[in-house]
Amino acid sequence: MKMNSDKNMLSLADVCRELSISEATAKNWVKLGKLIPAESGTTYFSIEYVQSLKFDIANGDNSALKSRRNKSFVSGISLYDSYIPGDSKNLLPVQSILNVVNDNKIEVTNDILLSLLADCALKLMVSRFSIKADSNILRAFLKKKLSISPYAFLVDDLIGGVEGVDDIADEYPELFGTDYVYEDAVDVIGLLYISLKSSRDRKFQGCYYTPSKVAKRLCDNLKLTGKMEQKKIMDPCCGTGNFILQIPGCFDYNNVYANDIDSVSVKLARINYALRYKISDAKLIYSHITEADYLYFPRNKKFDYIIGNPPWGYRYSHEEKLKLRDKFECATTLSIESYDIFIEQALRNLKTNGILSFILPQAILNVKSHTPIRKLILERCSFDYIEFLSKTFDNVHCPSVILQMKYTDSPFSAIGMRVKEEKREYTIDIDREFNADYCTFNTTDEEYLIIGKIKDTPGHTTLAGQSTFALGIITGDNKRFITDEKTDKNEQILSGSNVFKFKSKNSGRYIEFKPELYQQVAPTEHYRVREKLIYRFICNQIVMAYDNKNTLTLNSCNVLIPQIPGLFIKYVMGILNSRIAQFYFRKMFDSVKVLRSHIERIPIPVVGVSEQEKIIEVVDKILGLGVKADAFRTIKLYNELDHRVAKLYDLDEREYSIILKSMEKDNLFLP
Repeated sequence: MKMNSDKNMLSLADVCRELSISEATAKNWVKLGKLIPAESGTTYFSIEYVQSLKFDIANGDNSALKSRRNKSFVSGISLYDSYIPGDSKNLLPVQSILNVVNDNKIEVTNDILLSLLADCALKLMVSRFSIKADSNILRAFLKKKLSISPYAFLVDDLIGGVEGVDDIADEYPELFGTDYVYEDAVDVIGLLYISLKSSRDRKFQGCYYTPSKVAKRLCDNLKLTGKMEQKKIMDPCCGTGNFILQIPGCFDYNNVYANDIDSVSVKLARINYALRYKISDAKLIYSHITEADYLYFPRNKKFDYIIGNPPWGYRYSHEEKLKLRDKFECATTLSIESYDIFIEQALRNLKTNGILSFILPQAILNVKSHTPIRKLILERCSFDYIEFLSKTFDNVHCPSVILQMKYTDSPFSAIGMRVKEEKREYTIDIDREFNADYCTFNTTDEEYLIIGKIKDTPGHTTLAGQSTFALGIITGDNKRFITDEKTDKNEQILSGSNVFKFKSKNSGRYIEFKPELYQQVAPTEHYRVREKLIYRFICNQIVMAYDNKNTLTLNSCNVLIPQIPGLFIKYVMGILNSRIAQFYFRKMFDSVKVLRSHIERIPIPVVGVSEQEKIIEVVDKILGLGVKADAFRTIKLYNELDHRVAKLYDLDEREYSIILKSMEKDNLFLP
């Protein structure tokens, strides 16, 4: 810990580093009494206090754990069970080791970890190469009573720095009695390693190890052309070698390469490489599976294929960021995203017409901060394949994709690109316009043409420059400010879950409006305006409700005040709540957050008062339905509104039916 002039005290900046939180969060915690200085009015904290706080947080005994900003501090040991197939014979052995560790509260030191990995490696080699061995394999190897020549150097490399491996085996015999069997394309040793590693370390390093079924799907969909035995393939962030085990058999092992920055992972990847291909040539193994920072990999090393799962959200130091900004075109934003610069580096190491296939967050396609890398991709690549994945990694709720692109000197094109969604597959056969702002591919050719028609609706306008947006309130401490009891002094406050299309439902939560006490609050007049729309922020579609009661909202529920001359607010709401607008939003932006920039780009037909009144008439009928309204009646009115809106965009029945089919499984969010 870095100390100030008083050796027993830490500054606020020191505490931020210790707790992995921002200074803004720390200041807010002080304000709310979650972080208590040693003396009132100061920002210094005793070492003992901070150490105690860290312990409570790590063990789940402090409510600060619930803070989204501090989840990276959580640690723990658990089975990363999605990593290998569910029918693997090695799941139970690994689980049994974790049970012993947790039940006996064993601190898995680095020496214990490496000893367990060595034991696993030996048993896999015995199984793979049909070597005769007694039950205590690790002890036999240490006493040179077990010969696994010529592979012994791989195990020696793993435990070379560990003292007293035999003492560890004697102290914890229950950890070394487990049997493992070799299975093709199953990274058992990797499962053991990542399950024993602290989840905190994995998140801090941006390491989310790829389940074998996802790695296999990426490898199975590689575009293979030409004489494959001559093609070189590289995984620049290989972890323990899961992709090495999934690479198609048409690649010659002499042309398979991998790299990682984690020393232990590299040693395990070498073992997996040797196990798969039955290679014992140490020089070849060490030259093909390397330990290095890939971002400084030589540019003159070229490959036909680069595959893998680059780190997500790696936390670079200030000094590292300065170096990266000098080296990479896409490292221009305040927060440098690790997978962006991995893509740029990979493009440098590809041969012309070489293939890059990475597993990436879906945000790469449409989030603003990734605009520089999208611009680079559109200048230098064409896309071959994209697969939209459901949940990919344990405890990571982030939509992801397999994105395969070809490095080429030709102008960008998606013609011939295969698209795979959860329940449908199709190929893009018509030329499309793309720009670095948004790149969405969840659209068939028919749907794309309809999007173009909506976008080019004659006489349309948008909310850009003709509206006021406001964020909902961030109190900083909902437990302190919000209650479920109504009094004369408080009023209702809504969250996103209370908002439905056209109207909101009672939240049963109340707040005494004191904006000066909150962490973040919009100008009061935005909440108190005569008419406004409120909408869900976290949602995969636009859900707008009408409010004329000065209702307050939390930050999951934002405010829109349309100000388009000649257009009524209820008309605008009717347009935005329609399936047509939802279709446009989904296909253009494909986002789980409804951003201001999205709403501002929805084309809104400009029509006269009489045409608006037809829309408003249906909107008022929906607003007038009681809280126990028949669902069939609500949907009937919504369908009527939809048809009226479709006519404003000049959509025919065929086009409208395509929209309906695309939206048929969606939650309508009707009240």
